[in-house]
Amino acid sequence: MSAAAVRPEETNDAAAAVSKTVILFVRIFWKIIVTGFPEPPYVCNGCSIRNRCPLEKQFYYARDADAEYSRTLSDSRKGVDLTQAEIDDLNRLLQTCIGKNRQSPYHVFVSHRDMFNCSLRTLYNYINLGILNVKPIDLPRATRRKPRKTKSRTHKVDARCREGRSYTDYLSYMEKHPNSRVCQLDSVIGRKGGSCILTLCFPDIRFQFGYLRKRNDARSVREFFIKQYHTLDHDLFHKLFDVLLVDNGSEFSDPSAIEALGSPEIHPRVFYCDPNRSDQKGACENDHINFRRIVPKGTDMDGFDQKLIDRIFSQINNFCRFSLNGKTPFAMFRFLYGDVPLKAWNIQYVEPDDVLLSPALIADHRSKGENHHDDAHDKK
Repeated sequence: MSAAAVRPEETNDAAAAVSKTVILFVRIFWKIIVTGFPEPPYVCNGCSIRNRCPLEKQFYYARDADAEYSRTLSDSRKGVDLTQAEIDDLNRLLQTCIGKNRQSPYHVFVSHRDMFNCSLRTLYNYINLGILNVKPIDLPRATRRKPRKTKSRTHKVDARCREGRSYTDYLSYMEKHPNSRVCQLDSVIGRKGGSCILTLCFPDIRFQFGYLRKRNDARSVREFFIKQYHTLDHDLFHKLFDVLLVDNGSEFSDPSAIEALGSPEIHPRVFYCDPNRSDQKGACENDHINFRRIVPKGTDMDGFDQKLIDRIFSQINNFCRFSLNGKTPFAMFRFLYGDVPLKAWNIQYVEPDDVLLSPALIADHRSKGENHHDDAHDKK
């Protein structure tokens, strides 16, 4: 096509397009190349010409920026902010002042402040962590102080487990259902962090039995009730464990799992005593007195087995009670519930003259266990 054949309006359109392109590149060059994002947010996220811009783009992603910040913050607080040369200088100073002259870290810190690029608390941390050659035992007063006791942290499965299950709710429920059987639960602890016993007490007849657990947690309590639910007849299970009154220990923090054993209409109901009110389940607490006559407080129960626990509670339940008019809890329980649960829990009858409530019962059980092991070995 010749130049004469080009229409004027087509020429004007081409010129306008070229002008727009030139203007676009001038804006890009001036804003990005020359000034380098002079205005917030200094990235391409909100740029109006982003889709037409041919240059490499920079975007801001909040999640990636936060992750990078967290990593930087964490890395900056790890390790020791000292060079090897600084550590060597501190070792020479502290070995002379503390190791030889028996000075305190505070005295050294104040006297040689220019040598420390850390705080006094950090200096103690370096000593306790073994970063420096001076050890905690080298400090003048370190051996006089006992480690501070820290309360062990317990984990509750359901932090809101008390809602609708308080002691007030328990009294209200019992007022509406006076014929419901109550079973009081508690934990007997031996060595801290070791084996323990879940005790279950029927307060109206003073009958109590125990279940040995390796750990004092909610899982072991849940497993006990699941085992009872599948071992006993369902009607007998709900008759025995109709209402459960427990304390505020973390081992009882999963009531929903226990209450799920049954139908929506018939199932165990768990209620909690008020904090620091052990008297609200006094029968269970008082029956522990007889248990402690056999197993003194602080006894390590890691070597116990369930047979020994069953034997201990067999002795306790065959002990005559004044509150039962001279009857035994064993006889009262057998009269009310029969022999099936007694056999399931291995609680046996003991002659009155054979009742033994002393630590000698544990020694007798262990000696019989050793003799049984020796006899089995001889037969082999």
